[in-house]
Amino acid sequence: MPVLSSGVIGLDSLIGGGFLVPGVFLIEGAPGTGKTSLAKAFLTKGIKNNEPCIYAEGYAPPSSIDIENALVIDCFSWRVKRPTGKYTLYPVTDLNAFFQMIKSAADETNIDSKTGRMVIDSISDFVLYTDERSVFRFTQLLVGFVKQRSLCALLVMESGVHPKEVESTLEYLVDGVIHLAVEKGKRWLKIKKMPVPHSLKRFEFNIGKRGMYISV
Repeated sequence: MPVLSSGVIGLDSLIGGGFLVPGVFLIEGAPGTGKTSLAKAFLTKGIKNNEPCIYAEGYAPPSSIDIENALVIDCFSWRVKRPTGKYTLYPVTDLNAFFQMIKSAADETNIDSKTGRMVIDSISDFVLYTDERSVFRFTQLLVGFVKQRSLCALLVMESGVHPKEVESTLEYLVDGVIHLAVEKGKRWLKIKKMPVPHSLKRFEFNIGKRGMYISV
């Protein structure tokens, strides 16, 4: 099976050479642990490789996103009630519209002609503002869609914000789970689930001028 490099120094060797394609992977951790840094490293690697990239961003307006050449799905502007264009999710509770946007974005970026990447940052917004069952159904639809296309998707989730049952269900629905944490001034990464054999150890990582990198 083909894989895509994570864009994070030291991570690919821990997950079988990269993220499996097709596949959906959950990047979880408390706020400030480095989830978005990992997600952006994944997309940036794809841009450098001239791969189609889709970025569904809920924390910042499209004008402030610093990943050039990615197709951005605006999941932020509903907060200020100012839709910005074709790929603006408004309201954020409309998961059916979001799924249709993802399908349209995949078609527009011509993903089937070349392996593509997608990041949803974060799935937690939808859990907070819609009912849990709708999010589970959306995740199942997304996994099915990804399996039909030449696509690899990362879903970012805030740990500790949702009930344990919700987090466990989302972990069950996806292909792999990477957990990030900060303890006693150090950053840690643990691979909780992956479709390939992997270590259950924690690995220290850092975020610096050269981006995110793991000390293996």
